[in-house]
Amino acid sequence: MPKMKRVFEAVSQIIILEWTDHRGQRSHIGSSWLFWNREKPEHRSRAEEILNAIDKYGISLIIKENEAYPKRFAGIADIPVLLYVKGNLRINEYSGSVGIVGARMCSREGRERAIHLGRQVAIGHRAVISGMAKGIDAYAHTAALKENGYTIAVMGTGPEVCYPPEHRALYDTIAESGCIVSEYAPGTKPAKYLFPRRNRIIAALSDELYVIDAGRNSGTRSTVAFCERYGRRVRALPEINQSEEKR
Repeated sequence: MPKMKRVFEAVSQIIILEWTDHRGQRSHIGSSWLFWNREKPEHRSRAEEILNAIDKYGISLIIKENEAYPKRFAGIADIPVLLYVKGNLRINEYSGSVGIVGARMCSREGRERAIHLGRQVAIGHRAVISGMAKGIDAYAHTAALKENGYTIAVMGTGPEVCYPPEHRALYDTIAESGCIVSEYAPGTKPAKYLFPRRNRIIAALSDELYVIDAGRNSGTRSTVAFCERYGRRVRALPEINQSEEKR
């Protein structure tokens, strides 16, 4: 993609992300407004910062017109028009995808379920989708990778920010053999309000979702809500318990 076109696309996404209300809902901004603001020095400067980071960290910009842009996003209004990707976004090559999410502080049984499910999904040549959080997420990613399967980690940070930081080895392996995906620009640090919005991308990428060891107040409930909105099948393993903390 020519650099000026990349600048325009990055600027457009920056404007969309910055013009949000306190609930994280996008404002309705017309294309003419976007076109006019692409010439603003502050937006152009920010776009150049992002592009420099993209080059530095080996990140790709995937827009709707790109063949790699997930076909599973079709018909969903609140999905980002641009994704920051580290690795190889090959979700369109898979006829099946399974989201696996759940407790950070999971039980031994929960860990075993996540590992078994991650292995079976990978062996069945389906993609494993999760958020690289501690606990269930990490076990599912790791199990898929050990079977030479394909897994996508959807981040609630910039694509080059490894969170949690102790998952650096897992992050690097996913970026090499699977894919790191984020809607947030490089340099975006972890913040509580970013993760519920991240969960809608996990839901949209998943044909079905398994929730393991999640409590009634778990952050995974937002993922479940998005799956229900998008018409994805949801299964809880086991039934929701009441003691689990929020993700």
